[in-house]
Amino acid sequence: MSAIKFSFEGDVATLLRMLKGLEGPVTTANVGAEPVPATSPPTLEPLHHDTVYADGGPEGPYAQNLVESAPAPTAYPPANPAVQEGFDFGNLPLDPDAWHEFTKFILRWAVNFDTPLDEDGNSLGEQPDRLDLLKGVGSGRWSIYILRWLAHYKSLQGGIYHALVQAGGCPAEGDALLNLVDRISANITQVAHASFPDIVGFHDYSTKWKRDLQELS
Repeated sequence: MSAIKFSFEGDVATLLRMLKGLEGPVTTANVGAEPVPATSPPTLEPLHHDTVYADGGPEGPYAQNLVESAPAPTAYPPANPAVQEGFDFGNLPLDPDAWHEFTKFILRWAVNFDTPLDEDGNSLGEQPDRLDLLKGVGSGRWSIYILRWLAHYKSLQGGIYHALVQAGGCPAEGDALLNLVDRISANITQVAHASFPDIVGFHDYSTKWKRDLQELS
C-alpha cells in the first residue's frame, strides 16, 4: 500500500477532530463523510397486561379477558347445512276475532266504492280514508292472523268474498259480486306496499279464485 501524503492548514484542534473521525476501518464509501456517532442497540420494554383487562396477569381474577377476541372455532358448521323451511301459516289458529276485524275492514273499505263520479271525477258519495284503514289492520295485533284467514280462503279475493257474503246485504250478486271482489282486492293491493305489504302476496292474478268461488255460488 502506498503512503498517503497530504497537507493541512488550520488549527490543531480541527485536525484532531478529523483524524478521530477516521478511526476504524476506512473505505472509499466513507472517505470525506461526516463522522457518524455511535449508537447503542435498541432495547425492548417488558410487556405487561393492563389491569383494566386482566388484573394480576394470566393468573389474576380477570385472566379470561386475555383470551383472543375471536378464537379459532373448535367445530365448524356442516358444509351443506339443512335449509330451514319458511313460515307455515297452517300452524296458526283461525282466530275468530281476527276474522271479525278483517270483515269490519272490508265493509268499511266497500263503503261508496261504486258510487258514481261527477264531471270532475270526484265521487258523489263520501269516501272512507282507506289508507288509514289499511294501516290499522297492517300494524295491529291481528295482521298475521288475518293473513292466516286469507291463506285459508286461498286468496285475498276469497277472503273478501266470504267477508261480504257472511256479513249479509251484499251490494251485488253473481258475476257482478265477483267483479266487485276483484276490484276491491286490486285496490287494496295498489296501496298496501306502504302500510301492509304482506297482504299483497295474497292477491290472485289468475282466474283460479273466480272459478273456485263460482262453484260455491
